[in-house]
Amino acid sequence: MALSRKQCHYEVLGLGRDCIADEIRSVNRRLTLQRHPDKLAQLGVSHAEATAAFQELAAA
Repeated sequence: MALSRKQCHYEVLGLGRDCIADEIRSVNRRLTLQRHPDKLAQLGVSHAEATAAFQELAAA
């Protein structure tokens, strides 16, 4: 299992610290759909990389 570097949750979502809750929800939902392992597998991304990207987003 690869160690991921610690990153600010706002950086993971690509948001500024002054965003509102609705923006966080919207961006989180959009990125969840984009980074889902099943979706990334269709694009040729390895299962391990896809899972790691999704877990990073889920932690944020």
